[in-house]
Amino acid sequence: MSSFIVFVALLVVISIFLKSKITLRIKIRKIIKKYPNTIRHLKNGTFKRHELIKSLKDKVLGELSDKKLSTDRKNVGEIVEREIIKEIKGWRGRLLVYLWGIGSLICIFLITILFFPEKALKSRELGKEVFENISKENWGKVEVLQLLGQDQDRISGQKQEENKNEEYFNSGIAFMNNGKEQEAIKQLEQISANSEKFDEAQKYIWTIKRDQFVKQCLDISYKELKKKPEEYEGKKIHLFGKIYNIQEVNGKTIISLSTAHINGEYIGDEAFILISTETSLNEGDYIDVYGEMKGNYSKNQQFITKYLNGKQYNIYYDQRTFLKQVPVLETRIIVDSKGRIYGR
Repeated sequence: MSSFIVFVALLVVISIFLKSKITLRIKIRKIIKKYPNTIRHLKNGTFKRHELIKSLKDKVLGELSDKKLSTDRKNVGEIVEREIIKEIKGWRGRLLVYLWGIGSLICIFLITILFFPEKALKSRELGKEVFENISKENWGKVEVLQLLGQDQDRISGQKQEENKNEEYFNSGIAFMNNGKEQEAIKQLEQISANSEKFDEAQKYIWTIKRDQFVKQCLDISYKELKKKPEEYEGKKIHLFGKIYNIQEVNGKTIISLSTAHINGEYIGDEAFILISTETSLNEGDYIDVYGEMKGNYSKNQQFITKYLNGKQYNIYYDQRTFLKQVPVLETRIIVDSKGRIYGR
């Protein structure tokens, strides 16, 4: 029994001292398994063995370069080569390694039994003392190593996620520059919210969708909108004109926009423009308006009241404009004469 305790104590000592190397070998094997094609070529002898092993070794060392390793880095290369050779040999090669390890343990056990039978009591006390010392002195070290391993895994995971975000971002910009807008949006929308690229990606998405909306807007004359409001209801419409009157209500803006071009001046034929933000626009500014046709004013008074959260408003029109027939646009984008863009 005492010999068995000594044997167990020796195993504990060996496992603690070999822990870092075992951990390193496990990491190396995981990295090697990322390159199944290279292993397959090595097994089949498709290419030069030495060059393939060196190439795979460099890849593994490259991925290990940013990890904190307790093993001497001079020996890491040799360990990597041995693990590559084991992977090439497959299960048979690993079986020999396992048999060798089992044989070594059996030899240690036999030596323990042969050399310690006469010192059973001392062996028991020695085993207990060794185990307690190891537990006290090294358990803290084991916990630290475990925490370091968890931190490394977390950092590695974050780095992989950020690399994916970078790839999505670059692909999205490339698609956008090539005019493939939908593909660009799909790539940019995959960027995670905690990424450094998220805010910039959202700006690009907004820009793409804004440009798409502008392209979809129809240039319909004011007279046609006034004449057939129900026919154009829900359509995306573009209007150009001069601000006749403007008012901000509850964080939103309402505009009466003169669209009639008479003797080089825009006056009359006002449209009722709603936009969900405040602006720096003023009366007399020339603007392009891109929005959705809601119908005429007489049928949209409740909609306007709800849009402004019940707040009162006062908006003025040219006396030649018949208010009830005024087209109402819920505007998404306004561009002024200086190229400044308003909207959400």
